[in-house]
Amino acid sequence: MTMHTETTLRHMFNAGRLYSADAINALVAEIHADNVAAGWWTDLKTGESLIGKRNVPEMLCLIHSEISEAFDGMSQRLPDDKLTHRMMFEVELADAVIRIFDLAGGTQVNLGWAITEAHHNAPASIYGPDAMARLMAVHSRLSAAMEAYRKANKARFDEALGEAAWVICAIAVAHGLDLSGAIQEKRAYNRHRADHKRENRLAHGGKAF
Repeated sequence: MTMHTETTLRHMFNAGRLYSADAINALVAEIHADNVAAGWWTDLKTGESLIGKRNVPEMLCLIHSEISEAFDGMSQRLPDDKLTHRMMFEVELADAVIRIFDLAGGTQVNLGWAITEAHHNAPASIYGPDAMARLMAVHSRLSAAMEAYRKANKARFDEALGEAAWVICAIAVAHGLDLSGAIQEKRAYNRHRADHKRENRLAHGGKAF
């Protein structure tokens, strides 16, 4: 990870100050490229590229699942099962950000613009201490993205994805989370985990998507 990427993450998810749209989009490209290289955008059986062909509603559901797991971690004060020195709440939000950025990269979303717009339009109340309400707001934005995708409204899809990322940023600021550090550590962890390797994903019970 470059120093520029680290600075972008820190500004977005810790200091709460928006970095430039170009810097955000560079991070989107970096995260997406990592996932392409790891084979998440390739049919493992045929070798066919899935760029532009992946099931977007499926990917949105996976982001929803990260937010639900973040709620479980927060409400039960659980440590993460992978990055055990961090809380599950923090790491699941990091997973959601990674998925949002990867989806944006694979669907040509100008996420830098979308997050910038969300930042300018966000009400002050979004920084409040009620994490449950904020997590529900993320679910709401992801559902809006799904509805926009269903109706082929690309502009609204882009906006809603940016809004979801920005609300996660607000949660990190309100709760003092080291989300940038969690994102960096989880990306590094994912590069070497056994269940992400091609042969294990093809095995019975392996990760299908």
